[in-house]
Amino acid sequence: SVQLLSRYPKTTHELQKKLEEKWFSPEEISKAITTLQAQNAINDTAYAALYIHSKCKRGKSPYRVKQKLLQKGVAVDIITDILDQEDNDRSEDQAQAVRKLIQQRQHKEYTPQEIFKKLYSKGFSSDQIKKFINE
Repeated sequence: SVQLLSRYPKTTHELQKKLEEKWFSPEEISKAITTLQAQNAINDTAYAALYIHSKCKRGKSPYRVKQKLLQKGVAVDIITDILDQEDNDRSEDQAQAVRKLIQQRQHKEYTPQEIFKKLYSKGFSSDQIKKFINE
């Protein structure tokens, strides 16, 4: 199980699924996960914090980041707490990413509706998009 973590960090759920694929018994999986959690080798809260910070820094929407973490088996309350903590920093990072997206497409004339549609498809809320467009 340590080898599985050596490539890149995983959530508890991801590690459990990988070990199940390798035909480990439920008892072995439980023991391995408990041991790794005690050693802080797997920590869903730390994983989610790093993931959220990394993805939001690149302009990913909170909704998309939350959905991806849910797929990875991170608890909703952990995700929500971290997203709430990083709300102020994230707003500026997202605004910067949106400005960059708009600048990259300046050679074409995009209407506000087209920009809205593009950002909405990336998972931004309509309130966030209106705020970005009005800046």
